[in-house]
Amino acid sequence: MLERLQFAQSPTEHLFVGTDRYMYFTLSWDADSQQLHTQKTYVDQADKASRDSQTQDRCHVDPTRQYMMLQLYDGILTILPLLSKGKKKKTSEAFSLGEPVPARIPEFFVRSSFFLYPRGEADIHPKIAILYTDDRDS
Repeated sequence: MLERLQFAQSPTEHLFVGTDRYMYFTLSWDADSQQLHTQKTYVDQADKASRDSQTQDRCHVDPTRQYMMLQLYDGILTILPLLSKGKKKKTSEAFSLGEPVPARIPEFFVRSSFFLYPRGEADIHPKIAILYTDDRDS
């Protein structure tokens, strides 16, 4: 899984990487040292009580660039806030991902999901749309 992250005030883009072994991390390019830096690492986000997603793992960033959503397990969305640690500091270390927050949803057979664009200035909370198969009607 690869997802480009552009923090709201960061001059550098970051790359979110997810592996098949439940390892997740973000990378950024340091122009001064001409090297890649690992910004944040999440080791073993596996949920032992949950079933792996029956569809492809998904990663979405909301249009306001404040949150990222991972869909790794059936019935669970993992939300990660995109943090800016300081407005004056423009280095890549000033921007990172927050701690993951799992959110349970009643839909287990999710076919697609995405963040909706805000409708106006007053619409500050991100909204998620989920397309799922209802197995009760089959």
